[in-house]
Amino acid sequence: MDLVRGFVLRAPLRANVGTRTLNAEGRLTHVVLPLDVGASGAKVRPLEVRDVKGRLRMFEAPSSLEKGFKIDFKRSGERTLIDTSIFVDSGLALMEANDGYPADVQRIITVDTFGAGGLILNRDGDIHAPFYMYTDRQSAAGIEDAKQTLGIWANEDLFRLIHSQSAGQAWVDLYNLYHLTAINRRNPIPDDAMILNTPDAIYRYLCNFSGRDGKPATETSFVRTSLCGNVAADAWNEALLSEMGLPISAFPEIVPPGTLLGNINNGMVRHPDSPAFNAAQVVAGGTHDTAGAFAALKMMAPDSIVLSSGTWNLMAAFVDMGIIDQAALDILFSKNLGIEGARGSEVVIRNIRGAMLVDSMLAEFKLGKDDHDTLFTGIDRSDVPFAIVDIGSPHFTYEQNSANVSDAVTAYCNAAGWEVPQEQASIVKSVVIGMILAMADTARAFIGISNITGVRPRSVLVGGGLAMNNDLMMQGLADALNLPVVRTYGRLAGFGNAAIALKGLGIATELDIAESLLAGSSGVTFEPDINNAGMWVALYSAYRSVSQRLGGS
Repeated sequence: MDLVRGFVLRAPLRANVGTRTLNAEGRLTHVVLPLDVGASGAKVRPLEVRDVKGRLRMFEAPSSLEKGFKIDFKRSGERTLIDTSIFVDSGLALMEANDGYPADVQRIITVDTFGAGGLILNRDGDIHAPFYMYTDRQSAAGIEDAKQTLGIWANEDLFRLIHSQSAGQAWVDLYNLYHLTAINRRNPIPDDAMILNTPDAIYRYLCNFSGRDGKPATETSFVRTSLCGNVAADAWNEALLSEMGLPISAFPEIVPPGTLLGNINNGMVRHPDSPAFNAAQVVAGGTHDTAGAFAALKMMAPDSIVLSSGTWNLMAAFVDMGIIDQAALDILFSKNLGIEGARGSEVVIRNIRGAMLVDSMLAEFKLGKDDHDTLFTGIDRSDVPFAIVDIGSPHFTYEQNSANVSDAVTAYCNAAGWEVPQEQASIVKSVVIGMILAMADTARAFIGISNITGVRPRSVLVGGGLAMNNDLMMQGLADALNLPVVRTYGRLAGFGNAAIALKGLGIATELDIAESLLAGSSGVTFEPDINNAGMWVALYSAYRSVSQRLGGS
């Protein structure tokens, strides 16, 4: 098939810009210090909680108050480990962010991280397995063991369990289940060891939380993203762990989001000049960063389809876990959907490749990591042709698209029988439209299971860096779905975890927090362009046809 020609990826025609109702005013009552740990580094950008005429309001502090550090990854052969200097550096960043505030204001600390990785300690505190990054290639051995043990032909029930918690990506070898399996095969994990997920290890350093039997704690969203728990995330899955030979006694205590874990002065961090910091309350938020983002969106619009758009485009609809039975799980399984989120803000979710593809294209075309404007130059022109690609296909695996997106596009087009785009703008346009079609396809899947989610959306709420910085993509999504797309916040996880902490500590009600979040969001809505609807219908039809033929998303 020839490339598609004559299609205009329209810039926003009627993006309604609301008036932001918040300015940093009112009496400062609390400061939330959200430690955000990502693969490229960690940062703390304070959130100020103020009393504005008797109403709670949250404000993001000026960028000048943001503190951060690069994480030292130790690479040795195929191993990718996290240097334990992350603990000291986390404490220093929190102390520096703290210093911009008066002594009489209460401090609250939350932590969110990428969704896997961890550290194993023996009972005496010695390291049993070093602090590994989720991309550590030890997981390759673990996934092969899991495939043999849990492959759909060997144990269908357990395979479906991990599939339901991995957003349809059970065999992407990033999850802690596979890391732990590989570690245990090489160096058996003792029954009395302590398995610490990435945020658990940081919390233990900050406040030395211990629950029953001196165990560390992990929050419910990490139970799901580890693939080691049950769907309800209220217990570790004994059948699964036993099948994989992992000692359940070594897993941490599970606590709900909003749990007060302790004070900084119980841990290893001491500020020499700030008693207020040393008394800071450490609260378990949605420790997987996506869970924090969805917690914020749930409070703002529980009946919308939502998109957290960053390294991954994570599209979701909120669900009442009380109605998730085996029949519902079977439906989700058939549609390549999973369940994630912290307790109280669970979502049916699909993971769509996002900024990772954009970052790969920036590197491939030798552009700066933030030079999005140059990358997207020309893709809105009608004379730039493109191919319809399914970025959920095996041609765009994690490893492949991180190396060369052009090669993935070429391989896909050859398999699909498409003409291969040659020019940079054509390749970029193919990928961007592929992202939009994948998001639209996922949203349609949610609409098709409204009997499970209860969501009959009137809009799509979006947040995260990619959603906040790409007008063409958000307008395209509005046009493809014929629904308004509403921008919220760039740093959703921080706001969501602050909301969880304020509610968990009894400082504010969910209604207060929802009102504050809505009042402070971006105020930009992309309205669908009816004149563009027919072309998007045709594109989506072609996308579904080739996707089903090639076995993509």
